Amino acid sequence: MQTQTGKRYYTREEYLALEEAAESKSEYRNEQFENIESLKQEYFSKGNPVISMDSKKKS
Repeated sequence: MQTQTGKRYYTREEYLALEEAAESKSEYRNEQFENIESLKQEYFSKGNPVISMDSKKKS
């Protein structure tokens, strides 16, 4: 099976290698989520609403 990313097709092995490389670039990913959770709790404790938004780059 091949997956299309942009204009090139990748084999499953190539695609998994690309995903793994992208994950290693985000060494502060967990720290970012911990910071967001801390801010959420601070806002909740003051009675403020909190919204969640998921966004992805459109190609």
